[in-house]
Amino acid sequence: MGVTNQVLDQDKLISTPQPTIQVSESSDEPRRVAFTIPPALSPEEISDRERAIEAREADRVNREKRDRWSAFIRDRGERYKDCTLGTFTIDNEPARRAVSLLREYCESITDRLTDGDGLILFGPKGTGKDHLMTAAVRAVIGTGRRVTWQNGMDLFGDVRDMLDSGTSERKFIDRLVGPDVLYLSDPLPPMGRLTEFQASMLFRVIDGRYSRRRVTWATINVSGRSELDERLGPQNADRLVDGALALFCNWPSFRKPKPWITTS
Repeated sequence: MGVTNQVLDQDKLISTPQPTIQVSESSDEPRRVAFTIPPALSPEEISDRERAIEAREADRVNREKRDRWSAFIRDRGERYKDCTLGTFTIDNEPARRAVSLLREYCESITDRLTDGDGLILFGPKGTGKDHLMTAAVRAVIGTGRRVTWQNGMDLFGDVRDMLDSGTSERKFIDRLVGPDVLYLSDPLPPMGRLTEFQASMLFRVIDGRYSRRRVTWATINVSGRSELDERLGPQNADRLVDGALALFCNWPSFRKPKPWITTS
């Protein structure tokens, strides 16, 4: 008799009780095998089991999302853990318009990620660009996707470390090309433009993601497209803004210094 391979299906195991086997080993009688069929589950019991499985799966997914958010905040910093669109201070019309457009972007986040539509928040320093971008990260994690945050100056510091350690450039680039969303915070030096080498490394990251329709986000302290082209490089800027929602965060800084106290 041939042996038939059986594929166990979880749903079938729930709805179809499995038989138990009893083997008689008495020396006074021939060896016999008896099958005992357990009582069938009622429709209510089947429904309860299915709901329990769904609840366990939903709990697993939610734990995974919480873990990804916690990992993101460990990288980004505790200051940003409570950032949402609802906690952003809106006291002027440009901010109100920007938040409205960003909310629409987040509400269609699945389509945005599928189409490779990026997100650029630019403007003066201190206007809450990273608060808004972190709020958008919540929407991505809500879909179960991966987000990698990278500070621009740390990125170029990592490039120097890579050169000193002899790490493969390809391995370095792949680390930033791989995630579903790459969030670049201030990828420009405080003054001036990128060096030729910095611009070329950044191009390999941005172009690698652009070619694969992987979303790249950035917060940048520039006044507009012409300054972005000049300081980031036109090839980098062109790929970064193509298809992206670019919001000009042009309102007063939220950073208010406390009065200086001097003693004399």
